[in-house]
Amino acid sequence: MKPSTAHSPFPLSQRRAFTLIEMLVVIAIIALLMTLLAPVAGRAMENARRSQCSSNIRALTQSLLSYANEHEGFFPPTAPNSNSWPWDGDWAIRYSDFYKNYLPDRDAYFCPTALKNEIINEGAECYPVFPSKASNAWRVNTSYAYFFGYDQWDKDGETNYKNGRNGYANMTQVFSPSQSTMIADVMKLGSSLPSLSATPGRDWNHQGGTYKESGGHLGYADGHVSWVNCNAGFPDHLVYKSGGRNYYIHEKPVTK
Repeated sequence: MKPSTAHSPFPLSQRRAFTLIEMLVVIAIIALLMTLLAPVAGRAMENARRSQCSSNIRALTQSLLSYANEHEGFFPPTAPNSNSWPWDGDWAIRYSDFYKNYLPDRDAYFCPTALKNEIINEGAECYPVFPSKASNAWRVNTSYAYFFGYDQWDKDGETNYKNGRNGYANMTQVFSPSQSTMIADVMKLGSSLPSLSATPGRDWNHQGGTYKESGGHLGYADGHVSWVNCNAGFPDHLVYKSGGRNYYIHEKPVTK
């Protein structure tokens, strides 16, 4: 009986393997495709993180409004003379029942992009134990800047309940909710306004190579959230010096 050749039209001795050049061409094509697809995949991942960040700020905004509605119009307090929430990040745990009763979701306090870049902490890496603090971590820094709320230790003697961060403590003081930023991505410009070509420091959740490429979300007192970037400069109505220390991008509440 003759050997079967059903599996190949050619004798075994005539079968052709890949040459080294052909293999290198295939590898080069794969590398080229990966190079072309990597930026697309990176943008898709960042868009997903940005969407989650927007959802976080929306949840925080709604929870802040709920808190105020149930506390005679007062928003959750902050530390005295603090220029912004992140630098005393666990204010809601130490000074109010906000975290426990209004938004007990740890992840909602942290921007996915900011966590990807670097966990903002002091002492140990605090995020895994938020809202508890590590023994050597004296502050737990969250990802979002908070601009409302009275100074916790000054409430009894203060008549206007100003907090030193261009924000207000009570709903009765907010005359234009759609133009009053309660909470926002950290967008810190420093003690003086930089040039647009400068590279932002670490205090930006959504940091680009320059200020023109950077931006963040703003959560307003009427509940809506918007995105702002600096590609057109630093508009006057969105840049304010907070606590006399640093400029932040947020929209100052409108007064009568």
